[in-house]
Amino acid sequence: MICRRLGWAACYFFAACAGRQAPPTTPQPEKPAAVAESPIPAAPNPAAAPPAPPVEPLDKHEGTLAETQLCLSCHSAELIQTARIREPAWKAETVKMRNWGARVEEDRVDPLAAWLTVNYPVEEKLPSAKGITAADARAATAPERGAAAIHGNKQMGADGYAKNCAKCHGDAAEGTGAGPVLIEAPVLYQPRRFALLTQKGQGSMPAFPALAKADINNLLEYLRALR
Repeated sequence: MICRRLGWAACYFFAACAGRQAPPTTPQPEKPAAVAESPIPAAPNPAAAPPAPPVEPLDKHEGTLAETQLCLSCHSAELIQTARIREPAWKAETVKMRNWGARVEEDRVDPLAAWLTVNYPVEEKLPSAKGITAADARAATAPERGAAAIHGNKQMGADGYAKNCAKCHGDAAEGTGAGPVLIEAPVLYQPRRFALLTQKGQGSMPAFPALAKADINNLLEYLRALR
């Protein structure tokens, strides 16, 4: 009896398993074969621009004059002559000085930079540096000893400065590319030296021999008051 029941149970088990067949799979459509894309032709390169012609430097006379008037009015000759930088750097320095007020026409920037490059080549051996003792440095900037007190008219000094000095040293004595800063300059406290520079000139600074001692004292009175 038990065996018969087991037999029937086995029949039901296999019948149930047979009824749980997996559903038929739907065939997937085949993917079309990839079509090779035609390569996009490269755009033709435009014709390369011809290189700019080399800049023609100033001639010897023009270059020397420009250096004296535009460079040495504020910088020492040693600084210029020992810089030894290449043309792009000279051009950058010239543009910077022009932006600060140096009177370099725009079309003269490149020729001046080229002249400085040729005149002070990078490959050339530097000249020996000039030394100065501490005592000489102090003497060059110290007030003059024994100088008489200055008594001048500040307003008349301002008028004289506007007429004779402002063109190069700036309206407020703050300097331009043609003349250095005069505010609190050591030479203002060296009246004999100031008078000599004013009446005789030096470097690119012109001489003003017609200025009397009173005119020079007026200038000193005005300039010493500036801060």
